Amino acid sequence: WGNYYEPVGNPVERCYSLYPWAVSEGRGVELLSAFMRAAFREGVNTNTDAGLRHVVEAAGLPWADAQSIVGKDGWNDHAWRDEIEANRQAMYDFELWGVPSFRLLDAAGETRLRVWGQDRLWLVAHEIQRALARPDDGVPRG
Repeated sequence: WGNYYEPVGNPVERCYSLYPWAVSEGRGVELLSAFMRAAFREGVNTNTDAGLRHVVEAAGLPWADAQSIVGKDGWNDHAWRDEIEANRQAMYDFELWGVPSFRLLDAAGETRLRVWGQDRLWLVAHEIQRALARPDDGVPRG
């Protein structure tokens, strides 16, 4: 795994408070990806302004703009809190916990595999390979 810095709680909320703005700038995926990289690969303390600045700039967004938005009510009226709750509930509904979570479905929409944690990606790859090797299992190909 290497170097990581646990981002649970306040760091996630600070990042998500910027998410609607990042989406409006066409950089929503980049913001969340930069946050995950910073916390789990680079070992950046995302609970500090310096750490969040690293995330914002890595996502290709201006820190000066982010500073006026982070954690405040005015720009997005905390709509991001509803999104966090919806995401959390969806994970629980799929019997998952934590991020990143992965759920692999078959052609009928039934769950073939559910796992969480980047260290479980090998299981996802294995299940995809297994499904592709069985032509009669209902997995779409081509």
